[in-house]
Amino acid sequence: MSPAAMSAPAPLSPGSTLAQTRPSSPVLDRRASAKEGHAGSGKQIERTPSPEDEPALRHSTFYIQDELVILRVENTLFRVHRYFLERDSTYFKDFFVRELGAGAGKTDRAAVILPDVSTREFECLLHFLYHGASSPQYDSILNLVLLLSTASHLSFPAARTHAIAALDAASPPLDPVERVFLAEKYGIPAWRRPAYVELCARAHALEDAEAEVLGLQTTARLARAREAVLEKKVEEWRKAVERAESGQGVSKDDMQVREAKLVERVVDEIFGADW
Repeated sequence: MSPAAMSAPAPLSPGSTLAQTRPSSPVLDRRASAKEGHAGSGKQIERTPSPEDEPALRHSTFYIQDELVILRVENTLFRVHRYFLERDSTYFKDFFVRELGAGAGKTDRAAVILPDVSTREFECLLHFLYHGASSPQYDSILNLVLLLSTASHLSFPAARTHAIAALDAASPPLDPVERVFLAEKYGIPAWRRPAYVELCARAHALEDAEAEVLGLQTTARLARAREAVLEKKVEEWRKAVERAESGQGVSKDDMQVREAKLVERVVDEIFGADW
């Protein structure tokens, strides 16, 4: 190809569409300004202040003034970011105001004692704060229960919500006795009714160990509910026999639906004040 064929393209006219839409370039703009200055009347070109010359402002959200704080949980020291704890927990906002005096939390000897939490529980919480819900820690039902315990006690609503949802979706599911126990201990009313229904509908009575976990009052109410369910089932089957003798069809599926609704009604009558 000849040199003439490789000549630079003609400049765009100011009114052309491409000239109007072409992105500006700081280098080209400076060259254009300099050229205009040389072509002018010889006046001195004023330097436009660059962004670096202006005072920088701190971002209202993402200028994080963070520091590491040393906490003692049982006989273990943790050195973690104060920011994450204060951001996600009203408990820690108040806790640090009370406990972080001069030099507190800066050295191992001046570690701030975190009471009423076990080392294992705090580890589970930190895994959630630093690694999120995808942490392998949460493949274990036990670790999820520990996270629920710590998040409830230390006021971490996001961690608590995750623990409840993950336990709700666990496979195999939690035993109904475990669900009642956790619901009462950590204030999860949505778990109570389904668990009571399951305990009242099952064939075998409560075991001694289950009664010990549930406590005297809940065990007594469950016994009363199971007795009422049994009486109503007997009455329902008596009516089914009468319908069958009169020539009306009675299917197994229909009886199962009737019994399920019967159990729910009894549970609502006896435990309804709980939800």
